[in-house]
Amino acid sequence: MKRAIDAFGTEPIGAGSIVWLAGDERTQTVLSELLAAELAPGTTIQKNARRTLREVVVRGVGDPDPRRIVIKTHHLATGRHRLREGLKRRLGWSPARREWRALVELHAAGVPVPRPLAYGRLASGDELIAVEFISGTPLRERFARAEETTRNRLVANLSSTLARLHAMGHVHGDLHLGNLRARADTDEIVLLDLQRLRPARRHSDRLRDHASLELSLLRAEWPAAQRATLRRNLAVYLRMDPSERADFDAALRRFAADHVRGRARRRLRAGRGLEQVCAGRLRGLLDASLSQQELLRLLDRAERSPARLARREGQAWIAEGEIAGRAVIVKWRAGRGLAQRLVACARGTSAARAFRQGGREQLLLARSARPLAYLEERSTGLPGATWLILECVGDVDLDAYRPSTPAAACALAQGLGDWLADLHALGLGHADLKGSNLRLRPGVAESPPRFWLVDLEDLHGPKELGDEARLKALAQLNASIPDAHFGPDARLAFLARYLARLPFTDRQLEFERAKTEIVRRSLARGHRWRGEGCAEPQSVVTVSQRK
Repeated sequence: MKRAIDAFGTEPIGAGSIVWLAGDERTQTVLSELLAAELAPGTTIQKNARRTLREVVVRGVGDPDPRRIVIKTHHLATGRHRLREGLKRRLGWSPARREWRALVELHAAGVPVPRPLAYGRLASGDELIAVEFISGTPLRERFARAEETTRNRLVANLSSTLARLHAMGHVHGDLHLGNLRARADTDEIVLLDLQRLRPARRHSDRLRDHASLELSLLRAEWPAAQRATLRRNLAVYLRMDPSERADFDAALRRFAADHVRGRARRRLRAGRGLEQVCAGRLRGLLDASLSQQELLRLLDRAERSPARLARREGQAWIAEGEIAGRAVIVKWRAGRGLAQRLVACARGTSAARAFRQGGREQLLLARSARPLAYLEERSTGLPGATWLILECVGDVDLDAYRPSTPAAACALAQGLGDWLADLHALGLGHADLKGSNLRLRPGVAESPPRFWLVDLEDLHGPKELGDEARLKALAQLNASIPDAHFGPDARLAFLARYLARLPFTDRQLEFERAKTEIVRRSLARGHRWRGEGCAEPQSVVTVSQRK
């Protein structure tokens, strides 16, 4: 009988016979009868080319109540990379076999994982695992909706679960919020998706596991306080020793670089969410959610807009617009001389670099304006005028926002210190970090403030940022914010929060020395900050003059 094939090219779970390889015989019998009739489409929880998850309700002989079971089918023979997965299966390295062994071992040791029920192979060669259904909520959703007390309990429970895993000498291998679930009754954190579980042979293996989780928490915008508590609980910052802190941050940067590198090859080119633009002499890339016709109409409206702002003595302008219901910014720059065009041909135009760097940052954290398209006007093969379209972010530039009270200024500065320290810990930098290149949405009620970087061609990383680069960035940002907007207390609060997360490598640059150096560099820039109300500037200037 010819088997039906679904939209992913995978065989329906009920087609053909099942050979059970391990598990409870009673559960196997009940599932065999259920699967023989093929499951209804409504049972599907998740589906892709690699695996399918279905939830079923069964009642077997001797079961007083119906049981909810999750059936996970690994598409080894009917999904992508069939030859490779088939070879793994024959060698005993298939994802399903690895996951089954991990579930059995961890469940027996008392680590919170779903109870393993049955493991079998379909006639097609695909393998399936049946586990108990965990009544509860994905940790991402549970944390997002929880109040402060509950959040702290979730962090403590997550620490306990991971500590028990690592005490067994294992690492998860794919540790992120999508693989964590909070039980409904106790908020105990349960580990899911265990096919990458492996022994922790080196300390760096645990650090990578923690780095993977930290990046996931950053992307979900977990508050800095809860993330710091989790790191301490997991002993990554044992006794707050600077060398261990540096080890964790180095692992975080390596993981972030690998994360971006693997995805950038697939995502930042035509065919994976992006489309090529080819209209007359215009060439470029466009987000696949938009159309080329909409883009060209947007450029026409922006060029004729009376509200556009001229820059660089008329050689550039910025205009606001709308495309497909989304507020955007259009940045235009005129073509330059032959030498500059040759350089742009070799290293990319400013618009192309901004699109590429912004796209890389979106793959990591999405803490910059999202680039939607870039265009270059080509003449005799060389780039001329360029356009860059960015999604609108924030409400106001940081250097233009004046908090209503000194307390509000301190709260905003502390949030900014946490935010910038997280970026620098990941190795993300900005060559022109000033208030006008930082967009802000002030916090309202319980919500914290949010920040976004703009001027994307100046983004760089992930890579290690040395003390010199960080001092330069801190001084540049401090110098760009007027005295009336942030007083001395707010600036000191910013620096204290920044250094609490990310001290300088040079241990002599503790708070006081770092403050003095930042003040000196800020005053030397001669920008908007004059050091009003601060006792430090006069002494710094006097010492500099004596030297």
